[in-house]
Amino acid sequence: MIVIDCGCAGYGGDESIPYLIEEFSPTILYGFDPSEKQATYLMGGTSVIIKPWVAWTEDGTVRFTKDGLRGAIDRKGQREVSFDLSSFIFSLPE
Repeated sequence: MIVIDCGCAGYGGDESIPYLIEEFSPTILYGFDPSEKQATYLMGGTSVIIKPWVAWTEDGTVRFTKDGLRGAIDRKGQREVSFDLSSFIFSLPE
C-alpha cells in the first residue's frame, strides 16, 4: 500500500506521518510540503519519501501561503515548486 500525505509538515505537535504509518501500515509513504527538506528514510517497515513540493494540477511553480496547518494557493504567497498530483498518482504501480 502507498500513502500520500500532502501537507506533511509537523506544526504545533501535529505529526501526521507516524499516525498514517500506524493507521495504514503502508510500504511507501510520500510526504509533500514546501516547508520540509527533501529526505528519504525508513520508519519501521515503511519507506518515507519527503519532497518540498506543493500538490497542484501541473508541474511548475505556484504562489503558496502556509498558515499553521492550513496551506493555500495565493497570489500574494511565496513561489514554490508544484507538481501534478493526478499525474503522480497515475505513475504509481497498482
